[in-house]
Parts: sequence; structure tokens; C-alpha cells
Amino acid sequence: MILIGCSSTSADAPPQPAAKPIVETVANAQREAVANAQREAVDAQVGEGKRLFAEQCASCHGDSLQGTDDAPVLVGKTALPLYPRAGSKRTAEFHTAADVLGFVAANMPADEAGTLTNEQYLAVLSFALRVNGTALERPLDVDAAKSIVLHP
Repeated sequence: MILIGCSSTSADAPPQPAAKPIVETVANAQREAVANAQREAVDAQVGEGKRLFAEQCASCHGDSLQGTDDAPVLVGKTALPLYPRAGSKRTAEFHTAADVLGFVAANMPADEAGTLTNEQYLAVLSFALRVNGTALERPLDVDAAKSIVLHP
């Protein structure tokens, strides 16, 4: 007896990938939404910091954070050094971004020290950190600033 034709069985068919459980799909979408919201919040804080820097800090530190005769550089390898530069009003060491925040909040702007809100100081610092290549996963706050080590 001769059989003509071919029939495939389910054993011959390639395996189908298993569908992801709906719970996992929803959880992934939620994580992505939170991450996107955090990125947007960081970008907004950095943008506000850039605006405030231009208004409050650039006249002393330079438009590009390059420093001037009156104020230190805030971008690049020599920015935010561990030890204060000779003749500066700073006496504290900058181990973390929180150290910088404490100094800035107490002493800046130089002619009107302490006149910004804590959120504004955090925004300016987030801008300076971003310009120096620090990636923030969430908007900068005091706890996050403590965890950003500048000089171990």
C-alpha cells in the first residue's frame, strides 16, 4: 500500500513560545512607566537647575561653569575638589554631593547666601552633577546626595 501526501503531526511542528503571564506583562509596564516618570522628573529638576544657575550663579561661576577670578570652576576634573582651594570661604571637604549641598545652601549666592529654597539648591546641584557626567536615577534629594560620592 502506498500513501500519497504528507500529514504533519504536532510533534513535527516547531515549539511555540510560551505567552508571558499577564501579571508579568503588567508589572513590566508599570516598572517602565515609573522609570519614565523618574527620568522626566530628573530632567525637569536639571532644567530648573540650569535656569537657576543662569540667574543666580553664572555671574560668578561663568556661563559654562568654567569659573572666574571670583569663583571656582564647577565642571571638569578640577570641579568640586575634596579640599578647599586656598583663600576660599569653604572650609569643609567635599566627600559627597551632600557636603556640596550643605556648603552651597549656607553660602550661595555669595551676595545673598541662603536665599534659595532647598528644592532650588537641589536643582542647581543636580544641574552641576549632570554637567559633570553624574547620572541621576531619580530627582536629587538630601538622601540621594549623601549617596553620591565625589571623593572616597
